[in-house]
Order: sequence, then structure tokens, then C-alpha cells
Amino acid sequence: MSSPAGAEHPPGPRLVLDQRGHLAFVSPAAVRSLGVDGTDVGRPFQDLAICHEPIELHRSVLQASTDATAVEFRDVAAERDGGQVWYDVQILPLTAGNRVMGVEISFRDVTRHHERAAALDEVYGELEAAYRRLQHTQEEVVRANGQLQSALGEVETTSAELRDANAELEAMNDDLRLTNHALQALADGLRQRTGFLDSLLTGLPGGLVVVDRDLVVRVWSDRAEGRWGLRRADAHGRPLADLGLGVDVDAVRRVLHGDMARTADREGRQVDCQPLLAGGGVAGVVLVHADVTP
Repeated sequence: MSSPAGAEHPPGPRLVLDQRGHLAFVSPAAVRSLGVDGTDVGRPFQDLAICHEPIELHRSVLQASTDATAVEFRDVAAERDGGQVWYDVQILPLTAGNRVMGVEISFRDVTRHHERAAALDEVYGELEAAYRRLQHTQEEVVRANGQLQSALGEVETTSAELRDANAELEAMNDDLRLTNHALQALADGLRQRTGFLDSLLTGLPGGLVVVDRDLVVRVWSDRAEGRWGLRRADAHGRPLADLGLGVDVDAVRRVLHGDMARTADREGRQVDCQPLLAGGGVAGVVLVHADVTP
């Protein structure tokens, strides 16, 4: 018997049903994970709990047998050992010539990938919030600078009056000193937020790079240095295409339209690309290389 051309047999729990829909084979991994064992061989599949939990499989098994086509389910949640796991479930018809002789059901454990994807989503959310706070601080600096420029303009236009009113000039100098202190406090806040961003990037599970809309590198994490052998000082401010990472620059550019993309570097390692949203639009692209084990 054989599966359809090009069908894969992923590692993990596997069940095989015969033409009658009875259980014919149980892999050791299925015994450990799915609550079935050798005593269930020969029983009708629809009488087994695994046929109905964590997902209803009976109708899909009939479809695979009747149409001789594969059926797949992604990110199926299930309970195991008191915790939650996720599977990709694949139902494949087993054929001999033009006849369907049975069905193979495989369960690929994607729990680790699912958890890492959730962790990355959380990190992206924190990055976006930090970016908004930084942008707000920059606006405050601009407003304070505008106030200072206005005060300087008044000084220039009233210099004659200031010579006649030294006391009034001293009062204005006091105001300027207070403004300078406020600017210093804002600068200190910027440094603290920059330190927060650096510690956040260091804690990421993989290398992270952020480019602006011109695909110029603006953030290069410590782990990105280890991934691609470039120091932050050598990568920051340079076009992504000039770094020789091997990623598909056209795919990264398409992310600026709000899509997500997946490419690979020169070593064939996976690089996920997501838009960096700010101010109601796409401010750049976040590229993440994480060590995801299938």
C-alpha cells in the first residue's frame, strides 16, 4: 500500500485503519500520547475516544477513504498529562493501485512551535508599546524645544528692554535654567527607555533586526551579532541588502504593505518578517531568526 504522491509521513503518533474502518495499527508514540494501545486493534475506529476527541475525525476519515484525498487540520488543541498540547493532524488514504485499502492518521506535535509563536507575539506587543512611549517622549522634547526657541526669540526682540531691566533678565534666566532642567529630565527618560529596549532585545529567544521603510537597519540585537557575525556598530545605519545575510530583500519590502513573510538567510535558516506598526501605519519591518526545532 502507498500514500498519495508527495504525501509526507511526519514523526509522531500514527494510527492505521483498514478498509472496514477498524483499527489495524498503533505506533508506540500513539500508545504513549493518544490513550490507545494494542488491545484496541481490530475495534471500529468510531468506537474509540480518539475518533471524537480532541477533534471529530470520523467524517474526515470517510472523506479520505471515499475521495482518496488527504485531509489536514492545523493547531488542534488537546489535553495531555494535565497540560495542553497542539497537534497538526493529517489523514492520508492508503492505496494499492486504484483502490483505497485503508487510512493513516498521523499526529505531529507542534506544541513547542505554538508556544514560541505566542511568546514572539507577546514580545512584538511589548516592542510596539515601547516604541509608542519613545515616540511620545520625542514629541515632548520637540514641544519643549519649541518653547525654548520662542523664549530665545523674545530675548532677541527685547534686548534693548533687557539692558534697562536687568532684574527682569535675571528672572528670565531663571526660567531658562528650569527649562534646561526639564530637558535634562527628558533626556534621562530617553536613556532609561533605551536601556529598557536593549534589555528587552537581549532577552529575545532569537536574533532580531528592525529596519525602517528604506530597509536601513535601525535595531541589531546582541543575538543577531551571534547569528550573522556582524557587530551592531557595523550593521546599524546600513541598508539590509548590503549586509550579505542572504535574505530575500523583495520579500522584506512586501511586508511594508502590511503583509507577513518568511524567508531564509544564506545558511538556509528561517527568518520571519512582520510589519512594525506605528502611528496608524507601517514604520518598518521586524526580522526574527529563532531556533525553532520541528
